Amino acid sequence: MTPNYSLPRFIGIIALIGLFISAKAQPINFMILGKQGNGKKYTFYEGQEITYKLKTDVGYFTDKILKLKDSAIEFATYTVAYADIEKVRIDKKRYLIPNKAVWVYGGNILAASAVLELAYLINTGSGIYNLGTQMLYLAAPVPLVLLANWVYGKFVKTEYTLSADEYQLRPVILRKD
Repeated sequence: MTPNYSLPRFIGIIALIGLFISAKAQPINFMILGKQGNGKKYTFYEGQEITYKLKTDVGYFTDKILKLKDSAIEFATYTVAYADIEKVRIDKKRYLIPNKAVWVYGGNILAASAVLELAYLINTGSGIYNLGTQMLYLAAPVPLVLLANWVYGKFVKTEYTLSADEYQLRPVILRKD
């Protein structure tokens, strides 16, 4: 009797193995940055980086979380108590359209208008000023998008001040090693 091999059964077995491997590889302990109750919450897992400011220091630090404890975060070279952290910074998208893409678009429009102007000048011996101005109309959104990106970046919240009535860091310890 020959064994019955089927592609769907094989794919199912591989998927189950992948699920078990990924479930085992996921960090278990994490901490939540958020307000009490409803609202936006951010989750930090062991092995992930966090950017924070201590109450006693002026600048921000970015460190990789090695282990989360009930009252402190353990980093590679030191341990910080949750009560000693003043602010947490979250890296967010701070623009509507990336500025680099806007500059590339504007540069391409200007280059295309210059090439078309030059080609017309070579072919006819005289330039058409109207074509260049029409091409510049296509580049008109560039300063508006840059201004919109700047305004949007000013209103996107990236720093969260920790306090008892506002944002808090709460550890969720599911496994103690």
